[in-house]
Amino acid sequence: MLAQDHERLVLAEQLWRERMHTDPLVLEAASPAVRDALGSIWEPSLKTRRWLATVPAGLLTLWLASERGHLVFGASSGRYLPGRGAWHGHEFDGICLIAAEDVILRPLEALAPIGQLVDHLLGSNARADGLWFSDGAGLTPELRSLSARFGRIRALGYAADETDPRGYFARTWAMYVLDAARLNVLDPLAYRMFRTTVMSDEWWNARECADS
Repeated sequence: MLAQDHERLVLAEQLWRERMHTDPLVLEAASPAVRDALGSIWEPSLKTRRWLATVPAGLLTLWLASERGHLVFGASSGRYLPGRGAWHGHEFDGICLIAAEDVILRPLEALAPIGQLVDHLLGSNARADGLWFSDGAGLTPELRSLSARFGRIRALGYAADETDPRGYFARTWAMYVLDAARLNVLDPLAYRMFRTTVMSDEWWNARECADS
């Protein structure tokens, strides 16, 4: 196993332990077919952990360092809720609601809320009052320049069914995680942007070297 692959696995495991939460009744809320596919209440989070283990370590590190962004697996439809929120007596900053059925039947819909969180992290470290990457913002001058490039890509209209900037980022990011080759066919410019920047270990490593 390559060192960078091991690092991704370790960081994904840390996110699973610290930022993923499962409703104890998640199986009861699922349909019988999905309940059989899940096997245990932990399967939605474990499957998501496997997806996140393909994400660059630099991006996972940014997420963990922010202390924001919690994934809650239950029956609720997927969406990202910035700012402070309560769940089962706990208060979290930045909650992604992920339906267990989506993890099994509609993976793109399951990952889209995480894509929204990533958008917000890149834009302003997911601060409740902060802008998102797709708004034209960025944590660094380089990310701000990249967000302008993203805006030009979106304006070309490859994702004609998703004109909202935030929705477009979330959907293309989720598609890259699930099936980068398919994104390359449907939206080659978005694919190339992700592949050479925020979804590239080399890109994040270069940023670390520049900061050191």
